[in-house]
Amino acid sequence: MTGPDLNSESDVEGGAEPISSNRTVIFVLIFGQLAVGSAAIMAKYGLQSGVSALGLSAWRLTRASAILLTFTAISSRQSLAPRVSFSTKFWLVVAGVFLGLHFYTWFESLNYISVARSTLLVSTAPIWTGMYAVLIQLSRLGIPFWIGITGSMVGMFLLTHVAEISRFPRDPMVGDCLALVGAIAIAAYLIVVEKVGIAIKTNYIVVWTYSSAALFLMALNIMFSHTGTLIPGSRQAWLSVIGLALLPQLVGHTTLNWCLRHLGSATVAASSLLEPVFAAILAFAFFGERLTGVQILGGIILLIGISVSLRGRERET
Repeated sequence: MTGPDLNSESDVEGGAEPISSNRTVIFVLIFGQLAVGSAAIMAKYGLQSGVSALGLSAWRLTRASAILLTFTAISSRQSLAPRVSFSTKFWLVVAGVFLGLHFYTWFESLNYISVARSTLLVSTAPIWTGMYAVLIQLSRLGIPFWIGITGSMVGMFLLTHVAEISRFPRDPMVGDCLALVGAIAIAAYLIVVEKVGIAIKTNYIVVWTYSSAALFLMALNIMFSHTGTLIPGSRQAWLSVIGLALLPQLVGHTTLNWCLRHLGSATVAASSLLEPVFAAILAFAFFGERLTGVQILGGIILLIGISVSLRGRERET
């Protein structure tokens, strides 16, 4: 679910290069969001194989971290541990814990609610970063931001008041709460990364946070997994793990980082709202999951509300 660090352009020479007329860049941006949007589908596929959400998220990040560490070690002559303060390293580890919590709670929510419903709720992360700015940083955000927040709340109500009992016998409220925890966790991750992003380049941030998240989740997986369930035991489970590590994690987010050079952070951030749309379409195609008319209306209102709140924050900053 997570996108690139849109607030850090330390590794982008000369800032953004607006070439919005170039259809190739737009196509690459859409492809990147489609790749990211496939995460929930691959996670659902893995969960259906019997692997737990904790194991799935742990192995996803472990695979992605191993690939990143190997690639960085081969391609970079610089140290994987640049000279930064202990405080910076500490906060990168904290960010990694938030990232791991995001993936675990998001994947776990898929056991209770549909892919579209879960992904839409996880996409509310901009709302929580905005609330942090208001409540903690004491920022004064304008009327458009609050209109967007209000619309988002209405959209969430319409989206979540349907039980989905026929397909998901478990309590859907638990799934809703897990998805919202996932949104808050990724919001916390982005807030922490924004604070330390000036001190360290994006490639190092990714290596440190992914590795920290992998270690955190793998430790939990070892503690809470029963004997014989620590390692995914089927081909379907491993296909899910490898697919999650390669397509949404490495291909998707790397593509979005590349798009930052040409389209700028505002466009890439706005395009992230396509992710739940793609996820809903893929969930219908692969799993036959449907949303009711009221849920579709709620999802549309939710995405519009998030878009309005994002624009409100951009104007204030």
